[in-house]
Amino acid sequence: MADACDRAGLPLLAMLYPRGPGIKDHPQLETLLHAASLAVDLGADIVKLPLQGPVAAMKRVVDSCPIPILAAGGAQVSDHQFGAFVADAMASGARGLAAGRNIFMAADPAAKVREVRQLLSAAIAFNRADTPPLADAVGGQMAFPTNGGAATQEHV
Repeated sequence: MADACDRAGLPLLAMLYPRGPGIKDHPQLETLLHAASLAVDLGADIVKLPLQGPVAAMKRVVDSCPIPILAAGGAQVSDHQFGAFVADAMASGARGLAAGRNIFMAADPAAKVREVRQLLSAAIAFNRADTPPLADAVGGQMAFPTNGGAATQEHV
């Protein structure tokens, strides 16, 4: 799949959610570090992970991974909890957020999108003034490196 995406000039997104027997027997941080490593080994250009826990733990996962990480939105939680999660995920260095139920199950989904956008914009302006966006429209094409997972946080 990674080779086909490279040939087509399309980025490959891996969505890895550690589950199954024995997962709870391993520390959460260790499991997420392994999942990030697997995404790189599989040739993904970007990975969506269920980041959670303290910012320092999330940052350790993000810093260990040479490809951009999107934080999965997770289970539906209160507006306050979700806002805190978004802020923490962005503070960890995650390159973005892929959230569903905390948006579309909100009392006012459009207002929730505006709120999350403000949090993301503030984090990007504060933490990544020198980091380009994941993809820019350039002459109608995506300017996203698809090089078998060799892209780095600094070069995307």
